[in-house]
Amino acid sequence: MSFLVGREIMQRTTRSGILETLGRSSRMAPNKNLSELLAEARGVPIRFGGFEVRAIYEISIRETSALRVSFDYATTARPQALRIRSEKVMLRVGNSRVKDMIFWTDTAPHVFDVIVDPPAGGGTIKVWNEWRDRAGIQNAWMGNAGMVVTVNGDVIVLKCSDGIGDPSFDDFVVSMRIVESTARVVDFEAHRQRRQSG
Repeated sequence: MSFLVGREIMQRTTRSGILETLGRSSRMAPNKNLSELLAEARGVPIRFGGFEVRAIYEISIRETSALRVSFDYATTARPQALRIRSEKVMLRVGNSRVKDMIFWTDTAPHVFDVIVDPPAGGGTIKVWNEWRDRAGIQNAWMGNAGMVVTVNGDVIVLKCSDGIGDPSFDDFVVSMRIVESTARVVDFEAHRQRRQSG
């Protein structure tokens, strides 16, 4: 297996950090929004509305692989995005080779691969949701933004609430898994031009 989905890390956090956060949350002012609660938890997942919610999810990458991303659902109210960032792991799509990428629902294909290339000894990528408001401003970690993450075998599912309105973890649903091949490497520019012309 070329990556560690973080299940063990999530379970340890649940046993230690979640309960602690629950204790703090019970004393928090009721008018605080989700992003404020997550900020106060300092990276520890919190319990919110019966869900375990986090701002960022980390995936450990052990060797060069393809991360297959599927946009399973996105609200049509505003563009949603998946952000992938790392300090050590190189991310590659087409000719781009960087450590920070963002994929928007109004320009990216529904399914695509991102080549993840860690240094010797492996590395970690971080993923979270972003969105654009009516003014076209890119936002993250504001209002009621947060993610509910589930791991089913080798598939990671992010159920994302953007920061607009009440928390709704079906604003943007993304599934990801590591695959052995790189058959779905996509020409993003060509895809964008086809969507604009169509």
